[in-house]
Amino acid sequence: MKRLLITLLTTVLVCSMGYAQENNRTPEEIILERIAEMQQNGDSELDLIGLNLTEVPSVIFELTNLTKLDLSYNMLTSIPSEIDMLGQLEMLGLSGNQLTEIPPEIGNLSQLRELYITNNQITTLPSEIGMLGQLKVLGLISNQLTEIPPEIGNLSQLEVLRLSGNQLTDIPPEIGNLSQLRELHITNSQITTLPLELSNLEQLSYLNLRNNQLNEIPELNMRPDAYISTRGNPLLSIPFYVRATGDFGVADYLKNPVVWYVKWIAIAVAGLLAIYVMFRASRWLARPFSRSVAINSIRGLAIAWTMALLGFTGALIIFSNGMRSGGSIPLDWFVIPVVALIVGIIGYIVSVNLAKYLWDSVDVLRRLLFLGIAVAIPTVAIQAGCVFGFVYLANSL
Repeated sequence: MKRLLITLLTTVLVCSMGYAQENNRTPEEIILERIAEMQQNGDSELDLIGLNLTEVPSVIFELTNLTKLDLSYNMLTSIPSEIDMLGQLEMLGLSGNQLTEIPPEIGNLSQLRELYITNNQITTLPSEIGMLGQLKVLGLISNQLTEIPPEIGNLSQLEVLRLSGNQLTDIPPEIGNLSQLRELHITNSQITTLPLELSNLEQLSYLNLRNNQLNEIPELNMRPDAYISTRGNPLLSIPFYVRATGDFGVADYLKNPVVWYVKWIAIAVAGLLAIYVMFRASRWLARPFSRSVAINSIRGLAIAWTMALLGFTGALIIFSNGMRSGGSIPLDWFVIPVVALIVGIIGYIVSVNLAKYLWDSVDVLRRLLFLGIAVAIPTVAIQAGCVFGFVYLANSL
């Protein structure tokens, strides 16, 4: 046991000394050591992550056969124009620095396939970025971009584009030229509209649009197995393909001011109608009546409420169709008045038969129960119609 403890303590001491020696070395010494190790192993990949570099060492630009260079999580404020000397680069990592711009010379890296510039302070991209004809992955998450240059449409091989966490309000229509694009991430930005050219992206299988300012989503020709997320947008409508393949909040559309006001107006009207019917029913029940008069009155009341519900759903359809970008009323929308009619018929049958049964019940409860039937059933029916109609149309617009 004693020998085992001595061995463990010796191992910890040696590791600690090695760690201290590593920390005592300057970044330049670490870089030279890693370059020497890379060349000794015949590699062409250089990892310089987290060395607190404030500038790119000039020695790197002598490594003309370098295929991978990762400078992520340092303290770089700029990238020298000499970056184009690394003509064989296939992957360049610049994430987690303090960059405010990218030099236009980056367009000369003709072999570049992956470019990561996440978590910087980039405000604009050079138009030369469109010269990266072999680029497959472009990561620009969490910068200060306010626009994307239209030249991005020249990246014919691009498969993954990450633009989340910027100050973008729109994206250029040239994005529709990215015929190989499979993933598009634009979350937590200020996007208000999407270009119709997105429908050209037939290979798109993942579209994340969470937490923007979108009111509508254009028709897209996404793959059958595609995924789309629209949560956190003030949508006026949620297209069918979003409901079928994606992630959305049914209540997100209520963030739209127009729909918000219409919803509360409709609820207020339904509430006023319920109060009015309760008042009229109370006056009617206060008078003596025969069995036939009571049953016929209940029947008439159920029919009246059914007509009101049908009228409400019809008005809702007309209003919603006016909010669409054009075209005729979709046939599936007519399921709403059909459901309203079915609800009305069921309410009619229940009201009349229950009224007949209660007429022959205990006299003390008769009028109270009649009042409950006259008010509760149609009120529930019309409120259910409101909820069903709004949710269905919001998901169909």
